[in-house]
Amino acid sequence: MKNRVAFVISLLLVAVSGSVVKAQQPPAGGRGAAPDPNPLSVVQQVALSREMAIPTALTAAQTAAASALVRASLTLPANTADIAAKAQALADAELALANARAMAFERAQKSLQPLSSAQIATYARNAAGGGGGRGGPGPNWETAYYDHTGFISLFDGKTLNGWDAEEGKWDVQDGAIHRHQMIEPKNFVDFGQYHIHYNEVFSDFELKVEFKIKSGNAGVQYRSRLESGVHAQAGEPPRTPGGGGPGGGGAAGGVEIPQRNVAAAIADPLGKPLPPNIKTLDDAIAAGLLPKGPPYGNGTGHPWQVSGYQFDIYDSPTGNTGSFYEGQGRGVIANTGEVYRLTADANGNPVKTFLGRSSDLTGPQYYKQGEWNQLEIIARGNTLIHMLNGRVFCVIIDDDPGRRALKGIISLQLEGPQDNEVWYRNVWLKKL
Repeated sequence: MKNRVAFVISLLLVAVSGSVVKAQQPPAGGRGAAPDPNPLSVVQQVALSREMAIPTALTAAQTAAASALVRASLTLPANTADIAAKAQALADAELALANARAMAFERAQKSLQPLSSAQIATYARNAAGGGGGRGGPGPNWETAYYDHTGFISLFDGKTLNGWDAEEGKWDVQDGAIHRHQMIEPKNFVDFGQYHIHYNEVFSDFELKVEFKIKSGNAGVQYRSRLESGVHAQAGEPPRTPGGGGPGGGGAAGGVEIPQRNVAAAIADPLGKPLPPNIKTLDDAIAAGLLPKGPPYGNGTGHPWQVSGYQFDIYDSPTGNTGSFYEGQGRGVIANTGEVYRLTADANGNPVKTFLGRSSDLTGPQYYKQGEWNQLEIIARGNTLIHMLNGRVFCVIIDDDPGRRALKGIISLQLEGPQDNEVWYRNVWLKKL
């Protein structure tokens, strides 16, 4: 436990944003950095180096507060009051650090050669990626992120070996798992949800995935399960038809979509395998495994539909990337920067208790639009932590015994009705 917390703490080290040094480039799988079209002059570099030397006490306070929140979140049994206090302390430390940086940059802009708008954008992007103070590069979360000691690779960068999805819907492009909603061949549920899952069940783990999204809504699901009734095991009680949600199974037009029982699917995430000749949704319908017609809506009931915990991904910094969503379950549980505990009332209804915020500085400050972003998911017992580009974005304590999942499959997803596209690469997992 002590070593694992130390590793998590190392991920949370935040670099002082006073360096004009480029952020460390990703290793294998990444692309070389293009020349900076808006280089800083010597005068500008000197001004930034002088003014942006943020007091070490502020950066140390932020690092310590982030470490304290992770440690409190991973402590069993959960102490909700302590977690709430640690979340507030981190939010306060983040704000103090941001204010100091803003004032320092304002002083730098009063120098003989203030930065242009284009230079400011480049500098902000590089500073968010990592860097150091006037002594050169400092602690960099990417150093820890790209340390794969003890991890296994779930994707070889060339094939989809080990992964399962509807044939023809996902491919490998430039070393990444790729999905385009306009990809051929199409069928009547195209532009809904599409998943590709890894064929192994995991319980406690750390997962690292890089993603880049062109447009739409995507996500990484974990501790999840195959939703379609074609995966139900013999004797598995059927889902109560009608209505949708975790207990529903009906569809528009009165056509019933066979779905798995939630409790049985949580206990057995992969369920019964598909017959070897079933490669597409059309194959399943032709074989009589599913009803004919287009009742699938957003994909629910599709043989490769995955439901469960999700690290949500959006195409814009103003989206909710890093939030906690449960597909075909409790829906949006926590937005970015939030800490929640999930329980159930005396009647078994889900209850959400807000414990605080890990940070108010999410979204535009740390999301790299149209570029590769680095996410991490830590799942240990009932505690689930979402991180994006080195920042704690979300913490969930799932103490709802009827709905929580302690094991499940990992799935990559894309959805939306338009010309959406996403890439995933460098998928690494460490069992805890």
